[in-house]
Amino acid sequence: MAAHRIGHERVDAMEQLAIVDNSLYGQLLAVRVPRAITSDAEYGRLASELEAIDSDMNATSELRAYGELLGALLAAYDREKPLFGEEARAADVLALLLEDRGLKPIDLAPVAGGRAYVSQLLSGKRGISREMAKKLGAFFQVDPLLFID
Repeated sequence: MAAHRIGHERVDAMEQLAIVDNSLYGQLLAVRVPRAITSDAEYGRLASELEAIDSDMNATSELRAYGELLGALLAAYDREKPLFGEEARAADVLALLLEDRGLKPIDLAPVAGGRAYVSQLLSGKRGISREMAKKLGAFFQVDPLLFID
């Protein structure tokens, strides 16, 4: 399973100070009926909706407030849903983290001790030791246990 990540823009200080008409906001919520996200499909639909709101230069303050609510619901789903499936191998996690951060295996060479070692880790030919998991965890700023099979 791929990692979920939403890169939604924060409203600027002027928009945050905009007054939200509670009556209009209530009407918007009655039509959209937001609730906790329970599936990846629902996550994708709401993420697309949030992106549309963020890119709408004419969005009302009520719609922007709804966008903030969507952002909170998406973030809550991200916190509760594991980034990787239970069957993910440590090498898969490592590859996904590299891709997610726009890094290449060569970027790990100083951390892992060389290009050949990184290649062996990514191919699964070499396991990731606890000490290496700690180094990778520090490098990626994630729990080192992600790298333990």
